[in-house]
Amino acid sequence: HAIDIIPHTALIVYGREYFFGGGIQSTVPSEFRNSMQIFPIEEQTLGRTSVSQVDFERWCTLQMQSGEWTAASYDLLHRNCNNFSHEAALHGLHLPKGVPDWILQVPQTFLSSPMGQMIRPMLEQMQVTGPQNGSSSSSSFAPFANAPTATTARTTS
Repeated sequence: HAIDIIPHTALIVYGREYFFGGGIQSTVPSEFRNSMQIFPIEEQTLGRTSVSQVDFERWCTLQMQSGEWTAASYDLLHRNCNNFSHEAALHGLHLPKGVPDWILQVPQTFLSSPMGQMIRPMLEQMQVTGPQNGSSSSSSFAPFANAPTATTARTTS
């Protein structure tokens, strides 16, 4: 199968765009697009949530504090922005659906190709990880700091 794009997803809810990169972050949706001139190719409505912004941000904070979604837990192939958007949609916002399966399957589709098998060792060695072994990064994060993102998933509240 050909892979036409390498998708990046985020969730737009409460007038903010929530995403995973150096931990869970959020920003005004237009900030990244305007500064980087990179725009979504698709936005999908995932449903309506009854979860308040305070409760969702509390869920995000707990995920960071538990080590689930920190800079150190990021993995390009297995724990990335798409996985976060999916988990946050289903478990943080209690939406009826998450990120489309084809997006979640892109890493495996790529890795099962001859090219993917050839460069997998290089990709695994290039993984960017944050501080390890009990450092303070997971407990002293600045929740939802401004950072860049592009969007392919949308929720409405």
